[in-house]
Amino acid sequence: MNNSQNLTAAGRIIVALDCPLAPAIELAETLQGYAEWLKIGTQLYRDDYFLHNVKEMGYKIFYDPKHHDTPDRVKTDISSEAQDGLNMITLHASGGAEMVKQALLGAISVANPPILLAVTALTSLDDADCDRIYCCRSRGDAVHNLSTLARESGLNNFVTSAKEVAELRLLAGSSAIIVVPGIKLRGGEANAGQKAIGTAGEAIKNGATYVVAGSAVTKATNPVVAFQAMVKEIEEVLR
Repeated sequence: MNNSQNLTAAGRIIVALDCPLAPAIELAETLQGYAEWLKIGTQLYRDDYFLHNVKEMGYKIFYDPKHHDTPDRVKTDISSEAQDGLNMITLHASGGAEMVKQALLGAISVANPPILLAVTALTSLDDADCDRIYCCRSRGDAVHNLSTLARESGLNNFVTSAKEVAELRLLAGSSAIIVVPGIKLRGGEANAGQKAIGTAGEAIKNGATYVVAGSAVTKATNPVVAFQAMVKEIEEVLR
């Protein structure tokens, strides 16, 4: 269930550590006491030292492998990952209905299962990309089709961009957890390679449960100041 009304502004920001081990540890130490969530990829997940240390610091972990494989393989992988105490795990909705169903079975193999999130259209894709890949006229159509597939397969939590979050919130309802990446600071520049972007305030106002902040925070001169600026922006929306 989505208990977003109980989340603080800081608790809605997931900081993406898209970097090697040493700077990732440094950023985690710098943001300790400010941020609550870290997003990690496969490289950091496989580092037992890193995973143990950030858990000891009190962080919740959003693991972003974007699973997309045969149903049995995804079920096995997620079952194994669930045992590591991860809080959220992503998979591609485009993997198909059976893959989504098996992923859900893998997640519930532990007493406290992670939240699974279906990735819709990546923020690096524009309308033309979605037309070629998904045979859809627009990003919006791709997000609608992929989220519908996931929902019909039993998964009603999503990763989508700031451009589609309002429509997806209407489709998925208030109970869905929706995570929005591609977030920039208000007045800041977008990360290179991302085509579907927005600010934290815009995303939360339009229905996001969480936002993912990458380089806007991690590459800032002072990551704490940048993080707090994003917190303030969300607080303004939540008033």
